[in-house]
Amino acid sequence: MRSGRWRDDRHQETRWLNDRPDVMKLLALQQAKIRLSRARKAVTALKLRPISFADAQEAWVDFLLAANSVYFKLQRGVKKKSANKTWLKGVEDLRETDELLRYIHHARNSEEHGIERSGEIPAGSQ
Repeated sequence: MRSGRWRDDRHQETRWLNDRPDVMKLLALQQAKIRLSRARKAVTALKLRPISFADAQEAWVDFLLAANSVYFKLQRGVKKKSANKTWLKGVEDLRETDELLRYIHHARNSEEHGIERSGEIPAGSQ
């Protein structure tokens, strides 16, 4: 009985947060946390020893997609008339100026939209 009450309270809290124009949508935060967890798992897989090149490449692509998804989930969660717009602008500026974040963004774009893999070893270089 108590657990049902807790779920009802949590649902009301979620509805309240999602209905407020000055707060990021809670659903977006929840989804971003899931994607962040996936990105962390991919990083953990990259740290494993020994790891084959194929496994490393797969983990790298998993990381690129999950990390990019975190940003987009949060971006979609910012409501139009929100103080979070200022926060989002700061994140967008950081993505444009930070070399590592730019590299990750371009590597993800290459992986998603290009035909060459971002982690591919060129033929004859082994």
